[in-house]
Amino acid sequence: MGASGPTSQWQRVDASLEVPGTEGRRDVVFTFYQETWADALNREMYMAGDRLLATLMAEPSVGRLLVADPYRSAPIRWARRLSGERPGRFPQSGQRALVQPKRLRRRDPASVRGLERVYRAYDRTLERHAAKLGAEQPTVITTSPFVAGFSPLRWARGVTFYAWDDWPSGLPVKRWWTAYEEAFARIRDSGRAVVGESHAIMDRIRPTGPSAIVPNGVATEEWRRPREPPPWCAELPSPKSCTSGS
Repeated sequence: MGASGPTSQWQRVDASLEVPGTEGRRDVVFTFYQETWADALNREMYMAGDRLLATLMAEPSVGRLLVADPYRSAPIRWARRLSGERPGRFPQSGQRALVQPKRLRRRDPASVRGLERVYRAYDRTLERHAAKLGAEQPTVITTSPFVAGFSPLRWARGVTFYAWDDWPSGLPVKRWWTAYEEAFARIRDSGRAVVGESHAIMDRIRPTGPSAIVPNGVATEEWRRPREPPPWCAELPSPKSCTSGS
């Protein structure tokens, strides 16, 4: 996905982005699904959701920007800190903030009732931190089907779900298949905007509100000049194949 592509798509698809603000800028809340800001940073912002966030961070028309990780287990986070793990720092400022919600359990519940409870609480966390940042009628852009489906987000100007995977077809997440389908049904009922990466994903969600398909792509300018290999790769005998981030 090119660094400039997603923003123009949001502007065409989600009219709720067009809100009054300082010099026409609009406030945005962005939420990850399953992975975090630290994960995105470690993989050098190459996934579709990462690229969308990078675009929002560089887009002049975006005013205040709140970035939200999904829930993480507090005991696991503390254990990793004690082991010396230090995640990359977020470029915090008066216009940008990162919220990292914590809880005891590691994974989301599989039941619809449990997800309703979890994502109502997540909603309150987002609302509180958006207000703390001073965001005015922010638009929520989420890569999480559960945030899009189960969080009320009544304080937001509008909600756009960026669907980057066909979750109900993934075997590792089979226990949540029913929950995904219920989340999609609620997205349809709410008329929330949806942007998907493929026709298959959009056929699964069947949005009733504004929608668009934005296929994955390649930012060609990033491949015109090969980067220097990391030292561990340079020391290996040829022939060799090195994967960035390994």
